[in-house]
Amino acid sequence: MDDEKLISDLSNWRKYNGKDFSVEDWIVGEGNVNFAIAYTFIFWPEFLEYDDCIIFKNHFDKTNFENWKNLEYIKSYA
Repeated sequence: MDDEKLISDLSNWRKYNGKDFSVEDWIVGEGNVNFAIAYTFIFWPEFLEYDDCIIFKNHFDKTNFENWKNLEYIKSYA
């Protein structure tokens, strides 16, 4: 995998820090704990079970769900 294609800033960091400068080194220089915590919500989202459905917890709205569930094309799958 070409890490410099995935992380465009990495080549600049290597220019100043040497070719052995790793992705982990870059994270230490650019990343922070707040970003790491925020990414956990994307990679490991919370789910809930409601009315025999699995739903993203932070996107759940009961009224919206009930409106969706009562659409004719959804009822045909039930």
